[in-house]
Amino acid sequence: MDQAGCIQEIQDWEQQSEKLVDDYLKLSLQERSQTLLLAETNQQRLELT
Repeated sequence: MDQAGCIQEIQDWEQQSEKLVDDYLKLSLQERSQTLLLAETNQQRLELT
């Protein structure tokens, strides 16, 4: 997947969360219902919800 450009590594959590939200909102409702967002810490998880 990395060679296909499917993996993006962003070090800064604020930039990561903005990218996650932006990409998630671009999905259709059906795609969203089948998507799982993962966070490294409980604090990050709370910020995403």
